[in-house]
Amino acid sequence: MRESLTFLLLAAVSSLIAAGATGVVSLHDLDAPETPATTTTTAAPPHRFAASTVCFRPVGGDVFLSGSFDRTVRVWDTRSLSVAHTFPLSGAVHHVAMAPRAHHSLAAVAYAAPGIRLLDLASGAGVQELLGHSGTACHAVAWNGRDENLVASGGEDGQVRVWDVRMSCMVSLDRNAGCEGRGRVDRRNRAHDGSFVVG
Repeated sequence: MRESLTFLLLAAVSSLIAAGATGVVSLHDLDAPETPATTTTTAAPPHRFAASTVCFRPVGGDVFLSGSFDRTVRVWDTRSLSVAHTFPLSGAVHHVAMAPRAHHSLAAVAYAAPGIRLLDLASGAGVQELLGHSGTACHAVAWNGRDENLVASGGEDGQVRVWDVRMSCMVSLDRNAGCEGRGRVDRRNRAHDGSFVVG
C-alpha cells in the first residue's frame, strides 16, 4: 500500500518537507543536481503515529513544524535536522499553521478539541486555547495574510470561526445559520453542504 504524504513546498529555500503515515519527516533539497532530489531524513526518531501536517516558519526557513496523530507538535531545526522542542497536546493534531508575516512566533494548531491551540515557539509554551466550536475536533486553521492577529479555524460543527488572538472569537460563519447572532439563512446561500470545512 502506498504511503500517504503530507507536504509543503517553500520556494524561497528550494526545500520540500515530506511526512506521512509512518511518522517519518524528511527534508528534500530541490536544488540538488542529483535526480531524484537529495533526501535528508531527520536524525531524530519519527512520530509514533502518522504525521498529519507540516509547516515552515515563514521567516528564515531555519525551522519547520510537524504535527501528528501521536498528539504532539514538533519544532525541527532544518540545519541539524533535530527536534528543538516538542509540544504535547490532548488530542490528535490535524493542521498547524504560522502567520506569513508576523512580529510574534505563534503557531496555531487544529486538533481533536472544540477549539484551536496557540503555541509560542519563542517561549516553548502553549499560550492560549481558543474554544468555541461545538464539535469534537477542528480540522483546519489559517492565518490572515494582512493582519498577524487574525486566525480562522474550521471544525466538525460546520463552522468557520475567525479569532483575534488578542481577544476572543470575532465572528462565526456557520454553514447552517450564517453569521452568529444573525438568524438562519436560505439553504441556497450556503457555501458548503458537507459536515465540516477542512483546509
